Amino acid sequence: MTNQYSIKELEDNVYVIDEMGKDNIFLIVGDRYCFLIDTGFGLLDLPKIVHGITNKPVIMANSHIHPDHASGNNQFQEIYCGRYDEPRAHINYNDKR
Repeated sequence: MTNQYSIKELEDNVYVIDEMGKDNIFLIVGDRYCFLIDTGFGLLDLPKIVHGITNKPVIMANSHIHPDHASGNNQFQEIYCGRYDEPRAHINYNDKR
């Protein structure tokens, strides 16, 4: 994990998390939940970062399943993605085996 990231509030309750200048992860904070779009390369401790912004439960979805959008999926219990991407959503891109 790295701590090289920045957070910018784009509008009220809409954030972009810049993962080392390589990837953008979006967070929308609602009344009851927050919605995280993508998990990037998996280099960040996203649950910790998100809970630094809000304590609301996280709903997580991938825009699509490429390594730069989904490599941090293993940090979350439940992931939403398109039905054609679903089989690839379970790949652990960080596995060194």
